Amino acid sequence: NMIVPFLNQEEKWLILSLTDNTENCFNKQLLQAVTDLSSTINSALDLNDLCGKVHQTIKQLIPANSFYIALYNDVRDVLSFPYVVDKYDTGGQVEHYDYWKPSKGITEFTFRRRKPLRLTRGELEDLIQSGEVELIGELPRFWLGIPLKDHSGEVFGVMVAQSYDDEEPYSERDLELATFISQQIGPAIQRFKTTELFQSLIQHVNEGILIIQEKQLVFYNLRFAELLGYSIEELRYLDIREIYTAEGYEILEKRNAILADGETPEAHYETSFKKKDGTIFFAEVNSSFITFLGIKGMFELVRDIKERLEREKAQQYLASQLRQKEKMDSIGLLAGGVAHEINNPLTGMINYAQLIETLSEDEELRRFAAGIINQGERVATVVKNLLNFSQQETKEMVPSAVEKLLESSLNLIQTLLQNDQIQIEVITEEGLPKIICNEQHLVQVFINFLLNSKDALNQKFEGYHPEKQIKVIARNQEEKEGIRIEFLDNGVGIPENIRQRIFDPFYTTKNFGQGTGLGLSAAYGILKEHNGSVEIESELGVYTRFILFLPYNPKNKK
Repeated sequence: NMIVPFLNQEEKWLILSLTDNTENCFNKQLLQAVTDLSSTINSALDLNDLCGKVHQTIKQLIPANSFYIALYNDVRDVLSFPYVVDKYDTGGQVEHYDYWKPSKGITEFTFRRRKPLRLTRGELEDLIQSGEVELIGELPRFWLGIPLKDHSGEVFGVMVAQSYDDEEPYSERDLELATFISQQIGPAIQRFKTTELFQSLIQHVNEGILIIQEKQLVFYNLRFAELLGYSIEELRYLDIREIYTAEGYEILEKRNAILADGETPEAHYETSFKKKDGTIFFAEVNSSFITFLGIKGMFELVRDIKERLEREKAQQYLASQLRQKEKMDSIGLLAGGVAHEINNPLTGMINYAQLIETLSEDEELRRFAAGIINQGERVATVVKNLLNFSQQETKEMVPSAVEKLLESSLNLIQTLLQNDQIQIEVITEEGLPKIICNEQHLVQVFINFLLNSKDALNQKFEGYHPEKQIKVIARNQEEKEGIRIEFLDNGVGIPENIRQRIFDPFYTTKNFGQGTGLGLSAAYGILKEHNGSVEIESELGVYTRFILFLPYNPKNKK
């Protein structure tokens, strides 16, 4: 305190007591800084937000229009600058820089010294002149650098304020104030660094991560959102029922019930989710039980098993094809044996009927003999087709007439069509060129398409109906050097949403036990082997038309 006499306008002496209040002002600033920093640390959303709020607090206390924070990564030996505002380098705008290799800049100099520095332009120039520091960017007039330390006192970064204006240099009090602030924010920045690293790992790991509590989705990572085709924001507003299939949600409820009973469900299981586009996402889940925010829940790692299911499906397909081949080989041997057993007495029967027709003078008897011959020759045709069917499979490609292949196919299933009261009409253009093909394989293709039409008609018409018919049309397409074959039926039609899947292995719309889902798949594969193609035209409830194209020579398809 200081006593000062003072003469006022009335010429009366007054005694004034003056007190230096600088310390009180500084203490008030310090108290306000502590309050502001406490609020900043508690309300900051992330590291960038924290740095920005720290800058605003410091600007109220010392000149700090140009300000930045540098952090050192000792594993990669790089500096990163999560927050930079500079009058010259950033034009006063907030920027950030990653992966700066340490050099001999003033930032690195402060980091190495591990103590606060307050420098003028002259002192900076001396450091540059001595070679201890290299100039990077614009040289400031005044520079204040404070090491950032964690709880253990280890330096992990630097906080810098600098000024390019001709104003008073930073004071010792400014240095103390900045040092105090760095001590408050150092551990918070380190904590945010660790949190951001953890969040980065969680968000970018190649598996979906979920936390489910009481059938509520309380946490998920970016990968899980991507697996379902959503953004993180879109997923936030969805009910958990909207992301699970009915089967998947039922699995979730059963696991919750087990957990509610105090037992532990299996850690490894499979489930299914609904993607944004409506398709199903099959997943393998590894689950463990945690307490998150005071509530027990399930922590789950979700992995896409599409490729695994496709491999399994392919293996099942190959195994099924092998079983089918073995079955067909067995049927072929049986058919061949039966055909030979029928063929011998059949030949004798026809020969005797021919003798009766030739030698008998009884007109009625000769008419009966002609009928026996006619029916016998029909049986002989079936036997011939059975023998052809039972022959050892060959991959040999030979010139063949499409009309004959269609005829062979119809002979093998004619009885099935008649029993279902299905009419069939075959129209073949005269003079069709022969095609080079595997005859057995193409007969199988034609039979499969005819059987598909038969099933479609039976679904629409239970018994006889004048529209219960199949039409087969074969035309030459000389400009394409091939034959076009249409299989047209007036059946139930094929819904548009399954047309793209109708040739997939094991895909069938028939009831269990009525189809394997391999017929059209096998036909499609054979057509591709012949360099052919197939198209579908259909109207639900009206008709279906399969349009096949087979080149004259598979090697020369245009």
